[in-house]
Amino acid sequence: WDAVIENNDGLLEKYIAGEPISQEELAQEEQRRVQ
Repeated sequence: WDAVIENNDGLLEKYIAGEPISQEELAQEEQRRVQ
């Protein structure tokens, strides 16, 4: 998931801030990048 988070500023900010990132959010971002 690290590569997914690295390439999404919004998720990266949440991750750094210690906010929970749902599996759903990660899956959606991964799908977006694959397309």
